[in-house]
Parts: sequence; structure tokens; C-alpha cells
Amino acid sequence: MPELIRIAQNQGETADLRAAAISYLGQTQGKYTPEFWRNLFTKKGNPIPIRITAMNAMETLQILNEERLIFIQVLQDSEESIELRKSVILTSGRIFSSTEFEAEMTAIISKPENPLEIRRFALDNLAVSATQAILPQLKTILSREK
Repeated sequence: MPELIRIAQNQGETADLRAAAISYLGQTQGKYTPEFWRNLFTKKGNPIPIRITAMNAMETLQILNEERLIFIQVLQDSEESIELRKSVILTSGRIFSSTEFEAEMTAIISKPENPLEIRRFALDNLAVSATQAILPQLKTILSREK
């Protein structure tokens, strides 16, 4: 396992090899420190496939709830890549309560600094699970749009 950890963290390795190592480590249920996973997921210097694979491993290991703050930070960061944010939206639909998911998607939709593509993706995912209670809030957001 030490070799897999080295590969996962080595930025000199190809993204595919690193992602495979991360995926395997995530399936082994080993006791890796939260910092190990947090660094792979949050470090903006890591390629997007590495970050997504780390997030998927964190979900498999059921440690995303412990790392909720960093997960939400990536979700709400308009400077993050759209591909990563879309993956985080899909994952958050599985791990957040419906109330929390609605709140996070509404926050994305309501911020004009978010790219239109990510706002639409959040709205589409929200539409799948939204309750009637959120409709007035969505109407308010839409009324502010040009």
C-alpha cells in the first residue's frame, strides 16, 4: 500500500495512474488520514480527474460528512472547474439531506457570478428532487434575472 500512496500523491505520475491508485485505495477501506483525502480533493494543482476520484473514494469510505466544509467550499467556489463542480453536485445529491441539497443548489443558482452552465446544471438537479416549498424562492431568483 505505501507504493499506491506514493503514486496517488506523486504529481510526476500520469493522471490516469494516480486516479487508478486513488480508486484502489478508496476501495480497500484502509485507514488513511483525512488529510490524505482532503489534500487530493482540494489541491487545485491536482488534475480534475484526480480530484473527482478522491471525492468518489471519500464517498465510498463515507468520510464526506466529516469533510462537509471542504466539500461545500468546492461546490460553492465559482473559480473551480465546471467539470469538478458538476461531479460535486451529483455527489451532494446522494449525501446531503433534501433540505441541505435544496439550500446548496439554490445558493449556486442565485449567484450571477456562477457560470450559466453550472447554474443550469444545479437547477436541473434541483428540479429532480425539489419540494413545492422551494418554488417561491426559485421564482424570486428568476425575477432578478435579465
